[in-house]
Amino acid sequence: MISRLYYALRIVLPGLVWTGGLSILLSALILYGQFRLRDRFTVAMASSIAEQFFPVLSAFMAAGVLEHETRRGVHEILCTKRLSLVATAAERLVVALTLSLILGAGLLAVMHFGIRPIPVGTLLLAAIPPSFCTAALSLWTRVRFGNAFMGYTVALTIWMANLLTSVMGSTLGISVNPLLTFSSYTDWLQAVAIGEEGVTPYVDWWWAPKIALIAAGSGLFVLAARRVEHRAEGE
Repeated sequence: MISRLYYALRIVLPGLVWTGGLSILLSALILYGQFRLRDRFTVAMASSIAEQFFPVLSAFMAAGVLEHETRRGVHEILCTKRLSLVATAAERLVVALTLSLILGAGLLAVMHFGIRPIPVGTLLLAAIPPSFCTAALSLWTRVRFGNAFMGYTVALTIWMANLLTSVMGSTLGISVNPLLTFSSYTDWLQAVAIGEEGVTPYVDWWWAPKIALIAAGSGLFVLAARRVEHRAEGE
């Protein structure tokens, strides 16, 4: 298992040079803003960063994990693999998600030690479902349209839509479907901060959107892996 993950890491890393650099730059900008406003920094703000920004990192890093398998002329190579393409894709996606979460954990750790203590582990767990969903969406879009840029664009569009719905719900008071949000844990923290936990069921059931995101991401992942497999069989 370790050797396979190491091999997957060697495959994935070369395609993450510019995306990794962009992710580090965005992380630095976020840290700069948080340190400038450190007096207003709260756990809910850190949670919002984890649930809204980490999915973007995952989408960037996951779009090209099957780049080799999507090229023409790979049918013979795929047939010689002992693992199914679904298992191969799962390993690659795990590596991409792990790399994005490591970067995210570093971002949270800097805020934890540099600004104020925050529950880093809990925030990382809350960020995994939306990160997995956007990663799977980015991968499926790249495979479906044959262009990694489309994977980034669609994932960013979905992320922006969730960001706007979150702003509309918290600032404008406009209700949105609670299953269409990445920031359910942040909403719950904000409700706790103002003493309104237990008032709105969908806010208290913050784990329900997480389950929905995992289910949606799993479906997208299987579709992406199957499409690559069918393309190879058709060559």
